[in-house]
Amino acid sequence: MKVFLVKYHGFIDKNPDVLFLRDYFFELLKRYDKDLLSYKGILQKIINNVESGNLKMNFFERILNNLSHYSGHSIFYWNECIREFDSRKKFSFFKENKFKIDKRAVSIIKQSSNDFILISENYLTEKLINSKLEFASLDKSYFNYIFHSKNSYINFNNNSIISFISKKWDIEKENLILLENTDIIDSCLKNDYFKKRIC
Repeated sequence: MKVFLVKYHGFIDKNPDVLFLRDYFFELLKRYDKDLLSYKGILQKIINNVESGNLKMNFFERILNNLSHYSGHSIFYWNECIREFDSRKKFSFFKENKFKIDKRAVSIIKQSSNDFILISENYLTEKLINSKLEFASLDKSYFNYIFHSKNSYINFNNNSIISFISKKWDIEKENLILLENTDIIDSCLKNDYFKKRIC
């Protein structure tokens, strides 16, 4: 099994697509663990992006269609600011397309044989990594862990990311593939392993 580490660049307000994708998966996760509903903090920037129509359905279709080739059942999730979707807010885009997106995503997750790990550039949360691994543990056929970063950060370069995760989760370094780009799909398409699987 290959484990893919996707390291994205930039600040959250400059990457609304990436952030919204992460938050979509967070919303999906909440269905399997009600404790996650306790997380608060809505980013007005993302609400504005959704309501203004800047995020279109074809973005999700493009992401999810490509994820079917390489995504997995373990998403390691952390972020500078975590939030929860609230159906009472004006997420018209999300609500209108919710079923279609969910059906596709769940199908991808169930069929996957790889792990997909999303890494925020330069940040890991020591406290959660060391003591909260089981906090958000879900059905193993879906996701294993979520990370939420608040105030405690550790800087990692590419080599230390590989070494750290290899040691922490007992994964051979040869099976860890680090993809580095703001656009997840472009990163994966540039990777030889993905090219062979997709093309």
